[in-house]
Amino acid sequence: MFSPRLSTKHVALACRSLATSLRAGIAVTKAFDIAINKSGDAHLRQIMQDVATQVRSGSDITSACRSHEGLWPDLFLNMVDVAERTGSLPEVLLQLSEHYENNLRLQRDFRSQMILPLVQLAAAIFIVAFLIWLLGDMDLGELSGKPGDAAQPAFDIIPGLAGVSGALTWLASWGMAAVGLYVAYQVASRSTGLKTTLHRSLLGIPEVGTCLRSFAIARFSWSFSLTQEAGLPIQESLESSFAATDNGAFQAATPQIINDVMNGKELSEALGEELKKFLTSGSQELSETAAVSLGILANRENIELLSAVLASDQSKLRALGVQQTDAVSMRTRAFAAYG
Repeated sequence: MFSPRLSTKHVALACRSLATSLRAGIAVTKAFDIAINKSGDAHLRQIMQDVATQVRSGSDITSACRSHEGLWPDLFLNMVDVAERTGSLPEVLLQLSEHYENNLRLQRDFRSQMILPLVQLAAAIFIVAFLIWLLGDMDLGELSGKPGDAAQPAFDIIPGLAGVSGALTWLASWGMAAVGLYVAYQVASRSTGLKTTLHRSLLGIPEVGTCLRSFAIARFSWSFSLTQEAGLPIQESLESSFAATDNGAFQAATPQIINDVMNGKELSEALGEELKKFLTSGSQELSETAAVSLGILANRENIELLSAVLASDQSKLRALGVQQTDAVSMRTRAFAAYG
C-alpha cells in the first residue's frame, strides 16, 4: 500500500534468473527476455521490458534502471553499478538474489513470531465483546430481586456499552483503530523524521523491539558483507547497508558514523559511539542490547565503558561521554558483564 517500489520477492526472482542466464553465457538482452517471461509480476515485466529496450539502444543496465526513479532498491542499483564497472555482473546478481531471499526469510520469521501475540490480542477483544453481549443487558434487579435495583446494570464491563449494539461498537472501535494505526504507520514510514521517531518507539516495545532490532542488525550485516565483497567504497557501502535495514532508528545514525569513519576512526569505534547513546535510553531492552553490542565490537574503549556500566560508576561514565543521571539498573549491569 502506498509503495511504488517493486516487490522484494519478484526482484529476488529476477536477479536469480538474470544471474543464471549470464553465468551460462547468454547475452544480456536475451537474459532480460528470459527473466521477463519467467516473472509473475506484470508491473516488473513492464519495467524490465523498458530496461531491456534501453540496453539494446546502448544504455548500461544501471542507467536504464535508474530511469525508473524510486522503483528499484538502492542496494540493487549501487551493486549493479559496481558490477558493470568491474565485470562481475553474474556473481553480484546471484549475491543480490540471495540477499533478497534472506530478507524474505527474515520477514517470514518476524510474522511467525508476531502471530501468537496478535492471536492473544484478538482473543481478548472477542472475549470482551462476548461478555458485553452476554452480561451487558442484565440489571442488578434480576440478581438481587429488589425493585430499586432494576435500573442499575449488574455488570458494567465497559461503561456505556451493553448488549449486541455495545459488542458491535466495541469491535468496530478496535477495527477502526487497527486501520488508523496501519495508515499512520504507512504515512510515517515515508517521512524520514517520523520514521525515525516511530521505529525508535517500536524498538522500545519488548517483543516487537527484539524482533525489529534483530532483523535490522541481520540486514545490515548481510548488506555490508555483500557490498564490501563487491568492492563498493566504504561510504557507499555503509549508506547502502544502513538503508537496507529499513529501520529509521538505524538509518538516522548513518551520517554520523560515515563522518567518523571518513575522519579516520575504525568502523567498530564509530559504531560504538552511536551505541553509547542507547545505554541511557528510556527503554531497558535498548540499554541491554547496546551493552551486548558494545561487547561484540570488542575494542579497548568499549571494554572500559562496559566496566564503568558494570560498576555503575557515574563519574567515569560521564567522562566517557555517557550522560547517566540515575544509577544503572541491575539488568543493564548484568548485560554489560555478559558483553
